[in-house]
Parts: sequence; C-alpha cells; structure tokens
Amino acid sequence: MATATASAQSSASGTGSGGKATQLPFTLGSAFTARDAFESTTALGVGTVNATGFPYHIPSFGWLSNLELEFSVTFTAGATTAFGPDGIDALIDNIGVRTPGGSPVIQPIDGFSLHMDNKFGGKRMGSSTPPAGTDPDSFPSTVLAITESAANTLTFTRYLQFELDASSALGCIPTTASNREFYIDLTYSALSKVFPTGTPAAASVTVNATAYYWDIPADNAMPYGVVNNVPTLRLLQTEFPTVNAGSSKSKSVNMGNIIMNHILIFRDSTGARSDADFSDPFEFNIDNNARFWRRKSSWKRDMANWFGLGKNGQALDAPGGLNAGVYVLPWRLLAGGTGADPFASHAQFLATQNTTQLIAQGYNNGAAGTLQLLTDAVSTPNAAVIYSPYGG
Repeated sequence: MATATASAQSSASGTGSGGKATQLPFTLGSAFTARDAFESTTALGVGTVNATGFPYHIPSFGWLSNLELEFSVTFTAGATTAFGPDGIDALIDNIGVRTPGGSPVIQPIDGFSLHMDNKFGGKRMGSSTPPAGTDPDSFPSTVLAITESAANTLTFTRYLQFELDASSALGCIPTTASNREFYIDLTYSALSKVFPTGTPAAASVTVNATAYYWDIPADNAMPYGVVNNVPTLRLLQTEFPTVNAGSSKSKSVNMGNIIMNHILIFRDSTGARSDADFSDPFEFNIDNNARFWRRKSSWKRDMANWFGLGKNGQALDAPGGLNAGVYVLPWRLLAGGTGADPFASHAQFLATQNTTQLIAQGYNNGAAGTLQLLTDAVSTPNAAVIYSPYGG
C-alpha cells in the first residue's frame, strides 16, 4: 500500500504504543476474525414477544464489522399454512442496535426493512463483501418452502452491518471495553402475522449470531476514520410519513449527517406493499432544488444495473429480484461503482446539515398510504475522512 495511505491511516489512528505513530494501515496490522456471539430459542405465540435473553450484548473483542444472524423457525404446518405478503420477513417485528449510552446506531426496524437494507446497502456480509445482486434469500442455506401438513424447519440469514468500506475498515464500531457493550434489541411478531393463512398452533425460532471483528492491533492502531478517539459510525434511521392519493410531499427529519442510501417503501392503507400505487413520476427535492426526478420504468432499470437484481426476469419479491413498492436511490453509486464495490467513489455521498430540507415528492400516488423512508447515513467527527481518497 502506498506510503501516503499509511501516513493518512497513522494520522487518523493517532499513536501506537510508546507514543510512536503506527506505520501500518489498520487492515494490515489487524486480523479479521469470526466469533460466536449468542444463541437463543424463543417460543412464538398469539402476540409479539421479546427474544429470549433480550437485549443481547455484543461481546467485547475488538472492532465489530458486522453481525450475522441465522434464523431457524420450527412448526407443524396445516393444509393451508402460507406466508403473508412480506414472507418470512414478517417474523421480525423489530430489531435495532444501541450504543452503551442507549443511542440508536440502527434504529429499530422491521424484518422487511432489514432485508431491503441487506439487499441494497452494499456492505459486508459475514467475512465477504457481496457482489452486486446479492440477496440473502438466494444463499444456499436458505429454506423458505413450506411443506403442508408436515413438520417444517425454515432457515434464513440476515445481517446487522456497520462497516462502510471493507478495504479500510471504515465505520467499524468499537467493542473494545467489557463495561461499554453495545446492545441488540429483538422482538418477534405474532404467528398470525407471519402465517396469516393456516396459522400454526405453535412455533419456535432459534437465532444463532456470529460476530465478525477486526482484532485490536499490537500497536493499538484504530480503524480509518477515528478522529480524537471518536469513531465514524453508520446510522440507519427510518420514518413513516403518511401520503395522500395524487400529489404528496414528505419532509425527512433525518438530516445532519452524510447520506449513502435512501430506500423508499410504499404501503397502502392495509399495510400491503404496492408497486402500482407508488408515484410515477417521483422526485427528491433538496433545499428547493429538484435534485432527482425519476419515472418508475427508468428507475427500475437503474436499480437493475446498480444492484444486478431482477435482470433475469425474476418476479417482484422473488429471490434475486426487485421488490414491490421498493425504490432505492444510492447516492454512494452516483459517481461510479456497483452494488457492493468497496472501491466505489464517495464523491456523491449526500452531505446534509440539520437545516437541510429534503422533500420526497410524489406526483401521482395511486392511493393513500405510508411512504417509509430508510436513511442510511454516516455520522463522523470529520467529513473530510469520508471524501478523502483514502476513504474509498
């Protein structure tokens, strides 16, 4: 790696042992590791239920890249047992991550929102950086087909992702002190929400969690982006403005950080995702400037090219396809790169202030409903770190 990169890393990392600045980039001086985090089995029933052991503590070993959650759901199916519109994602009522002080890093979100974040977020999954077109429901370990009138065990994998750039470890969260642990909150839905048709009498879910860390280097170097011991952190925030049929304007309150992605999810008045009712055209307006105007047809073509999904004729909501009512604007890809390219430019990350006005403008909503807006952002003590060539 170039000397300039090492020097920039040293500056961001501070000093190593004995007050001498480290000369190694963090990703060269550290070791990437996988460790068991926790396992928990919870009985599902007629209402929402906190996962057994909730909240979970993230073990303190080093700098956490991401957390892999493998879910196994066991039940006996009836002759008509079937998923609802959101499929197995309906199992997770809410999941979120809090700092030791209680501030949200990943604001509590539902299972479908987590799935969309995994598909379109472009971040590390486990120990690998996913290529464009990676849908966790396409993994070989996934089993989602229900065998009627038989015992079933369905399995699927989701990720809580923190690292923004696998090439520099930018965005890893500090889990270095046993008395300052991050927390994971997890609540499961009622069985009738997961299986609205032929609801099983009983079921249980087991979650096995694997944590992926960068170990603390011998010289105590810190990942790129840590300034004065304050780390650059990923923030995933969500809001649910209601919209009317026809024209509507939704003002986002999640401003003040650097935004990588916006994921929009339209649901009608029944709570079902609706592709037909999503406005065509649609516009992002920033500080009274029409920044991004899209027709649905061209927007879907862009998403297919950005993420490699839905290009082979997959139906909406099929593994490897796009999703009904879901539209993504990846600011992180507007200056080059594809779905999970760790070397994609940061040049078009959207810098906002607390005073920035961002309005999601629908011109022709087919029906009233809710336009969920997921904001995938970066909180950093020094924005220059994000736009530096050494940050990607």
